[in-house]
Amino acid sequence: MINKLFTFSFILLISSCGGGGNSDLGPPSDSDGDGIIDVYDFFPSIPIGSLVDTDRDGAPDDCDSDCLSTGMYADSDDDGDGVLDVEDEAPLNINVHTLPKPSNASFVIDYLTVPQDIGQLSGTSQNNRPITCSIVDNTTIGTINISDSSSCQFNYTGLENITSNTTDSFTFKVNDGYIDSSGVAKVTLSIKSDPLYLHQWYADNTGQNSFAGQSGLLGEDINVDKAWADGYKGLGINIAIIDSGLEIAHEDIEDNIAIGKSFNFVDETTNPTSSRTDGDHGTSVAGLAASVGWNNKGARGVAPKASLRGFNFLMSQATSNQVASLGGADYANDVDIFNLSYGPRLEFDTRPYTQVEDALVNGVNNLRNGLGAIYVKSAGNGFRLENEKDPSPSCRQLNISCRNTAMDPHNSLPYYIVVAASNALGVKSTYSTAGSANWVTAPGGQFGNHPDYRPFASNYGPAMLTTDQSGCDRGYTTRTQKNAFQESHPDNPNCNYTSTFNGTSSSAPVLSGAIALILEANSSLTWRDVKHILATTSVQIDSSISDNMVEIDGQSYIAEPAWLINGAGYKFHNWYGFGRIDVYAAVVAAKNYVSGSLGTYDYINKTNQTTGISIPDNSVTGAAIDIMMTDNLVIESVELTVDITHPSIGDLGIELISPSGTRSVMFTIRNAFYDENDFNDFRISSNAFYGENVVGSWTCKVVDSLNGNTGTLNSCGVKFYGH
Repeated sequence: MINKLFTFSFILLISSCGGGGNSDLGPPSDSDGDGIIDVYDFFPSIPIGSLVDTDRDGAPDDCDSDCLSTGMYADSDDDGDGVLDVEDEAPLNINVHTLPKPSNASFVIDYLTVPQDIGQLSGTSQNNRPITCSIVDNTTIGTINISDSSSCQFNYTGLENITSNTTDSFTFKVNDGYIDSSGVAKVTLSIKSDPLYLHQWYADNTGQNSFAGQSGLLGEDINVDKAWADGYKGLGINIAIIDSGLEIAHEDIEDNIAIGKSFNFVDETTNPTSSRTDGDHGTSVAGLAASVGWNNKGARGVAPKASLRGFNFLMSQATSNQVASLGGADYANDVDIFNLSYGPRLEFDTRPYTQVEDALVNGVNNLRNGLGAIYVKSAGNGFRLENEKDPSPSCRQLNISCRNTAMDPHNSLPYYIVVAASNALGVKSTYSTAGSANWVTAPGGQFGNHPDYRPFASNYGPAMLTTDQSGCDRGYTTRTQKNAFQESHPDNPNCNYTSTFNGTSSSAPVLSGAIALILEANSSLTWRDVKHILATTSVQIDSSISDNMVEIDGQSYIAEPAWLINGAGYKFHNWYGFGRIDVYAAVVAAKNYVSGSLGTYDYINKTNQTTGISIPDNSVTGAAIDIMMTDNLVIESVELTVDITHPSIGDLGIELISPSGTRSVMFTIRNAFYDENDFNDFRISSNAFYGENVVGSWTCKVVDSLNGNTGTLNSCGVKFYGH
């Protein structure tokens, strides 16, 4: 019917407009030679060439509206959709009379170089039809991607790290299922960043040198930016820095400070800001964990929205102050994560303090509403710190850790997460203390030396960039210059930051920040759940490392084993624990984790007393005690208590071998206890047996690695923690 009407209109309109229509209905012709065949030519005898009747309704295209005044045969609704052409934004599309229109928008975003969902684009359409969106002109310092065209969700990926706040923009169009919008809309992005973030290799390793003399290796970082992109930044998680102090008014920390929750044990106030002027350890530690992110200042903590507080226990080291800091005081009992970036000096102390152990037990049983507080502790910086009385070849010459995590008796307690340190090349930091008590590894860096400033330094790897005491008259900036950043650098004009902080003092707060993101992803996790997630998601690094073989009286002895795979399938190394943390993998695991999956926490304690077994001098044979276990328990940690009579315990290596054959060297030979004698109830722990079952025969073995001294293995007891 519509086609017939159009044809009828065509015949009459030619007559009414007086165009001298062609009545010849023969083959198509172009009488005036203007390129328009007569049937479409309003003046077929005059070569005007501009009066075209595209829709063949009898009225030229530019005459349709003029002929409306006739009120008869005007072409007022070409597409027959019931809307006059003069009011129809798509006069030749029967499905559309109102074009879809995109809407201008603006967003404020935290700049990242990984995709992050930003929001939803919008527009209008006829009858509120669903619209789809597509990019017309993309951004310049990043890339926009429509992640879901039907919902118009989009994400943004920064192309490279930027040093200041800026803006970016893009345009897009919409389609309502029938037609595109005739115009585009502009979206403006207000971008926030941190000017020093591009030097934070541990968060995003692009191969930068962070002002040191040596560059890092691409990708050797903690993979945290993807967790940030998913929205996990530590919001609502409380971190306590138990340390030397905390500058609560620092420009890049103050917005994350929990007001009135810090404590100064020296003057009994809530301000633990240090009065020292040569650098405040706690302030730098705090910056790594949770300095404010995307505020156009300084750098960025691993948990840039977590809450911080400081307890300056190291300035007043009474046991009561330590207990208070660990959750015993009102200002500490709502803390989720306690960061302990410290350890004892090298002293011959084989047992932890009972009051401290009791405080930790209280923390894991009662804090966080019974889920348990998280205690993160540095492994130590003693790998190369040999005793001046050490024999030759010494631990340093043999590449064996001179100090062992076992030399801090508190590391034997399962309530701590002991963390080692890695560098920007993705291997052990040269100083990081090894030991079977290590749980995981996090970046701690090297020393930040540059040959222009330290031409005779032994290492030029990047250190950690973090907060320093404010002002150029205090802080680590006042010490001997190691690189250009420490010397009134344009990126550090007020000397509020340092690029030379390092040690397992650094790896601990990196881990604390990571755990804040894990807890934000799943606040119902227990302290054991957190340890389990770290053990299962951490990444094996330095995987090609081989057994460290030492010759003892002409026979080879594995003084430090390579990566082992235990009877439950877990990979473990004394240098790295279960590996370097992968924050994104841990957050993903946490989101899907069912709290309490490990079951009820329990322990089995067994001591095998002997009348004394002689330890063969300078022999790989060693003295051994077999311990038979019949109780069923899945292991989470193992504690060994040994009693040994020997004039030089630094000669000795202590091992534990499980029924599945897993061999854990819990105390390495040639260590810095060389000049000490006897072990009286020496407590050491190992995480190498994680996931194995207790049932079967265990072997406790002691080896003497040097000639000249003999001793006796008096007893060996074992305590298994697990479920």
